[in-house]
Amino acid sequence: MLALIFGLAKVDVESIGQGFRARTPVKWIAGYMLLVAVGIGGLWITQSLSFVVTGKVPDFILKVEHPTSVVFALDLSLVVPFLVLGAIWLWKRQPWGYVLVAILSVKGTLYMLALAAVSAMAIEAGFPEASAELPLWGVLGLGFLAASLFLLGNVQSVQGKTVSLASSRTQAE
Repeated sequence: MLALIFGLAKVDVESIGQGFRARTPVKWIAGYMLLVAVGIGGLWITQSLSFVVTGKVPDFILKVEHPTSVVFALDLSLVVPFLVLGAIWLWKRQPWGYVLVAILSVKGTLYMLALAAVSAMAIEAGFPEASAELPLWGVLGLGFLAASLFLLGNVQSVQGKTVSLASSRTQAE
């Protein structure tokens, strides 16, 4: 995580932001990111508040036999806030929005693929209820893949120049 933060500190986001076409469907992509953030955040917050009100531990936590849910904590502290922040910045066409949403959309695609593989292995190991998760991972994964393709497919080529991600230097080819 620190390597990502230190790496991003050197990225020339202004050049990256200017590298996208004006017709990039930022509102559609940002809307999808917000939809996922609200879905994930709403699910975990609802289950947490249900525990506060009823005292009944959510089934998700009981199944993993762990005193708390690391997934809840990671999603609510890292995934949801960055999805919301990236979506807002992208909607406003701010340079960091392009960078953050590009990272999140690729990450989302790969993460849903990993979750689908885990579900498939769980089914193979004798947990047929894991098959109920596969359609969700597929739909979310395809949404993230579409967001990635629509976003990254709208990067303009710079004629006769190479743009460095790490600085604002451009060099003639």
